[in-house]
Amino acid sequence: LAKVIRILGTEVEAICDMEWKEIEDLPPDGDLQAVLFAQSEEPQEDASTVVVTGKYPQSQKLSRVWKQYLAPQDGSLASRRIRRRGCLSFLRELFDMVRISLQQSDK
Repeated sequence: LAKVIRILGTEVEAICDMEWKEIEDLPPDGDLQAVLFAQSEEPQEDASTVVVTGKYPQSQKLSRVWKQYLAPQDGSLASRRIRRRGCLSFLRELFDMVRISLQQSDK
């Protein structure tokens, strides 16, 4: 868990630095809105999938299942975003499992 959080922090910091540098390198007559829009777009690939089961009440049915995969290891902005998304998907699934476990123990 500590390693995933460390990787997430590293990737978020690197993404921020790369996006800020791209804005700083923009020529005075450049289109800032186009750069900001391009930075806000996330790739549509997601390392998680939605799973619906009949085992839990409706409020708990939609859960994301994190799947292990090999993320690109280069330092490009797209690769860093993929790694960040993988870390967030893993943490989301972990906390969903804890939440479901705690709700079942309350019964």
